[in-house]
Amino acid sequence: MEFKVLILGSNSALPAHGRHPSSQFLTVHNNHYLIDCGEGTQMQLDRFDARKSRINQIFITHLHGDHYFGIFGLLTTYNLLRRSFPLQVFGPVGLSKMISTVLDSTGNSLNYSLEVIEIEANEPQMIFEDSEVRVLTFPLKHRIPTYGYLFEEKRPSVKLNGHLLDKYKVPLDFRESIRAGKSFTSTDGTVFPASIFFEKTIEAGKFAYCSDTAPFPLLEEYVQGVDLLYHEATFLSVEKDRAELTQHSTAAQAAMTALRAGVGKLLIGHFSSRYKNLTPFKKEASAIFENTHLVEEGKDYFLD
Repeated sequence: MEFKVLILGSNSALPAHGRHPSSQFLTVHNNHYLIDCGEGTQMQLDRFDARKSRINQIFITHLHGDHYFGIFGLLTTYNLLRRSFPLQVFGPVGLSKMISTVLDSTGNSLNYSLEVIEIEANEPQMIFEDSEVRVLTFPLKHRIPTYGYLFEEKRPSVKLNGHLLDKYKVPLDFRESIRAGKSFTSTDGTVFPASIFFEKTIEAGKFAYCSDTAPFPLLEEYVQGVDLLYHEATFLSVEKDRAELTQHSTAAQAAMTALRAGVGKLLIGHFSSRYKNLTPFKKEASAIFENTHLVEEGKDYFLD
């Protein structure tokens, strides 16, 4: 049972210094979600062995190209691979027209069902729910309509006792049922309640994704107490005026949001291409919020 995010892209605006535009692959137990889809995302999915065929929902934050230009190639690839099951794409108003224009202009008729759900939200609202998560969206402060996403795990994670599983010969394919609370009946008819196999129960987790945004007080309320927060940090504080002009955040501002929101762990990314060395970002943010991590492409980050 896992709740983790794999970083596919960590740069802003354009690829630079070996870094790629924004994209993350979120795993919650057996379900997988793509958050943003910058240029080259499908190549990054392949590079890091993230199974794009298992993505059924894509969440786009806004219509700046470094956050969604990769979706056109991904949709076409799914067609070439003869995808047959539905795909949902969430994003701001205008996304549906963008996608249909590109597909129509290139003569691509999809052989799978594509549903584009456009968002207009002035306050947090739930936009999606499945067996593993609830997803809320909330407005960010940027030059065009931009939305963050909060993924709430619906049930606690359960770590099973491997020794007892082996001792009572519990089949591998039944272990998820035990985590869900189903009793196990052995070959001799003995019934074992699921709870005897529970070694540790971990409270349901929360992950918030905040792409391009200037800091604002309400954001601290939207992400209050999350276990893992990804927050853009495009600039260092020396470029604070530039950050304000473009409605981005500095590393220090991202850290202050994390501190005031009482989050567990902070991930910072969306680095400007003007910075090759990212060490100063870590230093600046960690001085305010100690549990800060620079995102690295190809690395998984787990909830604390």
